[in-house]
Amino acid sequence: FIISSPIQPAGCVHPAHHIFCGGSGVYLGHGLMLTNQHVALLLSEESSFLVPAWRHLWHTLDAGVRKVVYLDRDIELGIVELQPSMLNIARVATPCLSTRPLQRGDTLRVTSDVHGTFPPVAATLVVSEARPLMRLDPDPRELNPYSAMTIIATLSAEQAKLVGKGSSGGPVLNDKGELVGLAWTGRESGEGSSEVWITPVSAWLSRLQAAEIPKDVSQRVLGAKCAQ
Repeated sequence: FIISSPIQPAGCVHPAHHIFCGGSGVYLGHGLMLTNQHVALLLSEESSFLVPAWRHLWHTLDAGVRKVVYLDRDIELGIVELQPSMLNIARVATPCLSTRPLQRGDTLRVTSDVHGTFPPVAATLVVSEARPLMRLDPDPRELNPYSAMTIIATLSAEQAKLVGKGSSGGPVLNDKGELVGLAWTGRESGEGSSEVWITPVSAWLSRLQAAEIPKDVSQRVLGAKCAQ
């Protein structure tokens, strides 16, 4: 089993007994996957995480879920430990966690399984609100909306269909390929464009340092911070 080029880490979070992806996620390496907490809540030991290995042949690498080890609604983050799989030894281009605050006008890329499709697709975003604030989910489908730490980026009308239901938990990368956050919700804006709401890595780190999670898990996540 030889893979000539690195496998991209974005993939489909597949709850048990679901036909389509229940959301998106990113493989961080060391047997851990990151997604939104509201996506992680759907998971059980019968769930799985899939990434495209040979995209042109539609082959996949998948790993079963061992357990959800961390949930935090305030930062919309779920950390999921995966069963041993080929993901542990394959050449997955796992991202580091960027600690640099984002700036208005920064260009980002989000990759997700929009509308449950697979393989995931990518879209380009531009940061419009760079200051992380607790913002109430604007999605009218939510019966019990809640707030989470959020920055906002804009998606052009030409790419509006590339982000939507199923994009929750999709990794957001900067121009260096560093993970800066996860998409968690959004809303339409003027002239066909839309907002993508992102829970930023910069809001995670202090909470993870103080969280009551297994030390080996916190070390694996915090150890993925990008070099300064």
